Amino acid sequence: EGEVRTAALAVALAQQQAHRAAARVLASIPSGWRNNPSAKQEVRFTHQGGEVVARYIRDRSGTFRYEVGEHSGEARVLRAEQGWIELEVDGVQRLLSVTSDGPRHWVQSTAGEVALVELPRFPEPEREQVAGGYTAPIVGRIVAVNIEPGSQVAAGEVLVVLEAMKMEHMIVCAEAGTVTEVRVTAGQQVEAGAVLLVVEADGAGEARAEVQS
Repeated sequence: EGEVRTAALAVALAQQQAHRAAARVLASIPSGWRNNPSAKQEVRFTHQGGEVVARYIRDRSGTFRYEVGEHSGEARVLRAEQGWIELEVDGVQRLLSVTSDGPRHWVQSTAGEVALVELPRFPEPEREQVAGGYTAPIVGRIVAVNIEPGSQVAAGEVLVVLEAMKMEHMIVCAEAGTVTEVRVTAGQQVEAGAVLLVVEADGAGEARAEVQS
C-alpha cells in the first residue's frame, strides 16, 4: 500500500514538474496554482482493479501537502529529470524511475515496480444519439462532404472525409438510403462523437408508416 501511494504521488508530482518546466506563459507561477489556496490538484489512477486518488497543493516554500487515499503528509521534489524524480516524502528521501506511455505509468524503486493507469481528468461528454446518424470517430477537420440533404446513397459510398493526425478517415455508408440531414461543411473542425450526417435507410419510412397505421 505504501509503495502504491508513493508511486501515485511520484507520477502526479513528476507531471507537475514537467508542466511547469514546459510553461512558456507565466512560467513563474507553479503548475496548478489557483486563487483559492485550499483547492488541491487531483490525479486519479487505477491499480490492480482499484482506484488510487492523489491530491496535492504546493505552498510558498515549495512543499507539497498531499493526500493519497486516507493518508496525508508532506513531500518535496529534490530533483526531477526525464524519467527520474527524487522526492522527500514525510521526511524520507526516495529516488524513483517514472516511465509513461500515454495514460499508463510504471514507477520503479528499490522495492519493485508499480503499474498505474491514469483516468481522464474530466468525464467524456454524453454523445448525442441520432437514429441513422454517422459520427466523427476522432477529433479532426472535415476535408470533403460528398453528399447533401436528399442524396440517394449506396452501401460502401464515401459520405464524408475527415482529416486527423495527418491521416484521412473515410466515413462510409453502411446501408443504402436517403440523406436527411448534413450537419458539417468542408473545413469545419469537429469533436469526436459529433453527428456529421443522418441517413434514413431504405424501407425505414415504410416501416414507420406501418407502425403508425
